Amino acid sequence: KFLLEYSNIEFSKEDKNIFEISGFPHYETVFNNVLAFFLDSSENHNFKNIVYKSLLELLKSKSAKIDLCDEETWEVNREEITENGKLIDILIKSENYIIGIETKINASLTNDIDDYYNHIEKISKESRQKPIFVILSKKSINENRKNIFSITHKELKSILEKNINLNDNNKYTYLLKDFLENMNNFYGGSIMNKEFIELLKDEEKAEKLTNIFFNVLEVRKELERKARELKDELNANPKIFKSS
Repeated sequence: KFLLEYSNIEFSKEDKNIFEISGFPHYETVFNNVLAFFLDSSENHNFKNIVYKSLLELLKSKSAKIDLCDEETWEVNREEITENGKLIDILIKSENYIIGIETKINASLTNDIDDYYNHIEKISKESRQKPIFVILSKKSINENRKNIFSITHKELKSILEKNINLNDNNKYTYLLKDFLENMNNFYGGSIMNKEFIELLKDEEKAEKLTNIFFNVLEVRKELERKARELKDELNANPKIFKSS
């Protein structure tokens, strides 16, 4: 009766995004390539400067000194090399700013931020623009140095969803939606049917489910043991299973 009552409860299944299908859901190189593509105002993704302006808006929420007057990016480069041979993930050049971005997904921040910032500061002085360095990661990092900002994937995802119409039917909208969904997946967590969650709140029923689960595991172990015995017998006497 217990099993019949809850036999219709299912775990919800999410559709896989293109990054999961391709096997690169947590690859920083792939993430940076896609982010740089959407940040570039001159690319043919149809979003023009919205992604870049959204980044500036997010930075302005952390510092009133950020100017939103920039209308487009002039250049967006990948893996900018510093004088010490280090690589800045993304470098943006615009009318008012030189912005360096260092992204982290699962790895911890061990990079020489001073070297990165010194590099973009040198470029900014030569071109009379303002230097900004951004650390993009899953968790906010305490960073009190001037012109160095910490933003999270969740914050970036939220502001892009606010500013961009994701209902357009074109391939780059689909790519951006998958990109945002994949960012959300960085934080993990499984999705369960609401009925199942309510069921687990009932200690008595949850205990029954636990017992059923472990019984199923025991049955599975026994089936695997029988399968191994059958395999061993087949290897030892292959003629047994041949028809006469």
